[in-house]
Amino acid sequence: MDRIKIFIDTDMGLDVDDAVALTLAAYSPEVHLHGVSTIFGDTVTRARCVMELLEMVMGVPLGFPVAPGSPEPLCRARDTFWDGYDHKQILRGLSGGEPCPLSGDDLLIETVNSHPGEVVVLGIGPLTNIAKAFVKDPSVVTRIKRLVIMGGVFPGEDPGLPEVEYNIGSDPEAAKTVLSADCDILLIPLNVTTKVELTPVHLQQLRSSRNPAGDILASMAEYWWELQKTSSSPMHDPLAVAAVFQPELLQVAPGKVAVTCEAGSDGQTRFFPDNDARTQITVGVDAEAFLKLLLERICP
Repeated sequence: MDRIKIFIDTDMGLDVDDAVALTLAAYSPEVHLHGVSTIFGDTVTRARCVMELLEMVMGVPLGFPVAPGSPEPLCRARDTFWDGYDHKQILRGLSGGEPCPLSGDDLLIETVNSHPGEVVVLGIGPLTNIAKAFVKDPSVVTRIKRLVIMGGVFPGEDPGLPEVEYNIGSDPEAAKTVLSADCDILLIPLNVTTKVELTPVHLQQLRSSRNPAGDILASMAEYWWELQKTSSSPMHDPLAVAAVFQPELLQVAPGKVAVTCEAGSDGQTRFFPDNDARTQITVGVDAEAFLKLLLERICP
């Protein structure tokens, strides 16, 4: 079986879903992780956290580079949220290696150009690194196999959702650049990712697993839940990883996505159905099948 080449751009911090997504990618034989870039805030620390997590769950030194990306948005100065690790967390900056000397956007360009037409790029954070890569080398857009993005929200379908999703709202100009690119794009919005949640019952499964990743991720989830005064976590980013190799989990609709970059509605996304569009948005998910897959991979 040919493994799908992937590159992940992440804003991994305290929220456990990025860590679960990276672990799912590491444990899925259908994919081959070729590189990771980090985005926003202290991206060097984020890169070290990614490296340490993956070294812990994989049990071996990494065979791919992890590069710190842009600490700030594409065009405008904004507050960049860095939910950094403190002394209570399980990750303590003890990675055995050093982050890649390339910037995150340069590593993405190098990876895609080394395997034209073969790399699926996953954006599971603000889209600044990917936008910078597209601006720096426009030909990269034509060489990407597919772009899978966790981002956006269409609140008209669910009044309980916010009007702006974090990844898109953190850098609307970058999101507009990326979502208007002429390549195959799958956008997975909050409307769908909030339907798949990690719960205390799942944490019991993680704790009882023979796999060390189960205990690591359970500890991270419990710490995040304590900070947020909650008892569950939507698996936003792991769903994007699963979409790469099990697209049948999702129901999709073709169309174009517009991103607003104006005061008062900054970061809002709108969807316009179009059967000829190269962009698809996810409109439904088999939540039970996804969670079964996730736990089977992490808790064998």
